[in-house]
Formats: sequence, structure tokens, C-alpha cells
Amino acid sequence: MTELKGDDDPFVQWQVNFLRGNGVSPTAGQQPVSIGLVDLFCGCGGFSLGAMLASEALGISLQPLVGVDVDPTALEVYQRNIRPETVLCTSVSGLVDFQLWTEGGEMSFAQTPHLSPALAAFCGRADVVIGGPPCQGHSGFNNHTRSTDDRNTLYYTVPAIAIALNAKIAVVENVYNIVNDKFKVVQHSTSIFQKHGYNVTSLKLDASHYGVPQSRKRHFLIATRFGMDAASQIANALRGQSVTVGHAISDLEETAETSPFDRPARLSPENIARIQHLFANDIYHLPNEVRPDCHKNGHTYPSVYGRLKMDGVSNTVTTGFASPGRGRYVHPTRQRGLTPHEAARLQGFPDSFAFLDASGRDLTNKAYGKLIGDAVPPPLGLVPAVAALLSLPEFRELQKQA
Repeated sequence: MTELKGDDDPFVQWQVNFLRGNGVSPTAGQQPVSIGLVDLFCGCGGFSLGAMLASEALGISLQPLVGVDVDPTALEVYQRNIRPETVLCTSVSGLVDFQLWTEGGEMSFAQTPHLSPALAAFCGRADVVIGGPPCQGHSGFNNHTRSTDDRNTLYYTVPAIAIALNAKIAVVENVYNIVNDKFKVVQHSTSIFQKHGYNVTSLKLDASHYGVPQSRKRHFLIATRFGMDAASQIANALRGQSVTVGHAISDLEETAETSPFDRPARLSPENIARIQHLFANDIYHLPNEVRPDCHKNGHTYPSVYGRLKMDGVSNTVTTGFASPGRGRYVHPTRQRGLTPHEAARLQGFPDSFAFLDASGRDLTNKAYGKLIGDAVPPPLGLVPAVAALLSLPEFRELQKQA
């Protein structure tokens, strides 16, 4: 196996063992302090897994209560791996009723948000609310509607539900440039939380700094009922040596294509020829003359049709990772695209996380793309979760007893 930079770094070794399924797994219910978790827009469970790993490290048991998503396949995967008490296959916006009120340039709720019975049942037990509302309206890949998309207002459902549940902590994840949103959802949500007695801070993080072999920049808004002044310092303390693409997937190069999870997508003859050109010339960027006609006179994303480097990190893994025409998704040493297994590793998912449906069957290629590409990388989700959980009186009491 190729020797890679950082092979002897303990942080890298731990992360590699974790990705290969040999690391720590969360064990809910085995810690002296137990708090309840609600995950909105939960997808397959990357954010929940990160939060559970954070709680495990702090000696707190995070009990998954409910995961909410509109995708039934995502919920099957979530239920299999996170094991909440229940899942709700419905729109998050349908679970809470609220009205926004603006006065003096500041936004607030006209009255306390009202929960549907399905969520109201968790009042008094839901200590932590997390959520990553759909980010397409903010994404840099959506130039036409970015910062003006009506879906951006879904962001307010997370503070609305957290406040209605009287949660101790809320963490909202979204893309890096959400702070530039036309509707100022971050700024208004911060004001809303503060008016309801929360201390609020935010973190801008790059997943590649936290053991994820991928450059993926995300914004986290953290609200807690308790003091929390050191979130940035905590995030800096958790940074480590970069884990590379090679660290993450080099052991999968010879994996037999016995299941869709370990099988790359079939490519068109044109894309096969483009990949062959990259390898024949030992290059990582596809020259313009070999690109499709629509790219030859200039293009916005030069990484498209590009080849990954073993000793570097991946670009952002999106739902289109199976196609080289959607980003830099050509395998570094094999003349093919990425498998879902490799994409999951690049997203920070360990092999112990099962991307299977409720019956234990493989997913479709479309489902793999959506669930893996839309997920919060678990090691990245761990960082704001640690910062938030450290504010809990329960953790401080544990420290006194230690």
C-alpha cells in the first residue's frame, strides 16, 4: 500500500480505524447522564451519529428520540443505525405552526410556536434539537436562486421546534455562505433564540480539519440555555492532521463488485474516454479540448471531470458523486468513478454504518447518491455537538464527580 503523509499521526490512525469500522461506536444508555435528541431533516443520520460520538466522548448518553425526514428510505437507514424511539416521515414544516413578526428590523415569533401532537409528545424529554434544513437555496452550485430561495425559510423551523420543546440545546447546520442569505435567516434566528433565553454562537468549519478526507465548509448555529463562550477554542482544539483520500479509500481498491455499494456507476463511452485521457497523460484536470462542447469556451467548475489525488482531500461530495460530469469524482488510481462505499468513507461514515433498507437490502444508486451526498459528515457534526454539550450542567456535574 502506498505510504501517505500522516500515516504515523495518532489522529490520522484513529480516524482511519474509525472509517474501517474498528473505531468507537456510540453506546446509548450506558452512561450515567442521559439526555434526549431530536433530529430534524435527519437524512440517513450523519449529524445524529456525530452528536452521539460527541456525547460518548464526554460521558453523556444521548438518547435518540425521533428523526424527521420526508424520505422514507433515509428514515429506514436512520432507524437501522441510530435506533430512535420513532421516526416521522413527514415535512418538518408540518410539525410546527408559527408566525414571524418583524419590528424595528428584528424578527421574532408572534407567539410561542405550536407543535403537532407527534412532536409535543416529547416535551420535557427533548434536551437537544439538531437539524440541517435543505441548503440548495444557499448552495454555491445554485447560482440562479441562491440567497433568494423560499426553502431558506425552512431554517426557522429548527428554532421554532427547539423553543416549543424548551430544549436545552439547538444546533442548525447549513452551507458556509448562508450568512449571506437575502432573508438573513441566521441573523434573525440568532435574535429569536436570544429573545427566548438562549446564548447563541456560530462556527464556520471545514470538514477536512476534523478527520474528514474532504473539503466541505459548513456553518453551524449553536444555541444553548447555558453559557458558552469557548466554541471557537473548542473547535480549534479538536483540529488535527488532515486525513487524505488515500487514508480513506486505498484499502478498497481491490474490493470485489459484489453489491451496488461497492460497484461504480456505468459510464457513457464519452466519459470513459475522458477518464482514459486523464490516466494516459498522468493528469488530474481534464483539458478543455477533451471536455464536452458546452465546457470548451469556459466553465465555472474546473474540477468537473477531474481525478482525485491519493495524497490530497476530496472536493465536496455531493449527490452526484457517481458521475465524473458532476465534479472531481474520478478514482485516483483506477479508471472509473467512485463507488458508494468510497463516497461514504469520504463523507466520514465508518463501515459499521449500514446503508441498507428496513429489510436489509441494498439501496438503489439514486438513493445512495442522495443519502450519502446530503449527509452531515459524522466527524464534522461531532465538533459543534462537543461545544454545545460542554455547556450542560449535567456535564459540569460529572466533572465535579470525576
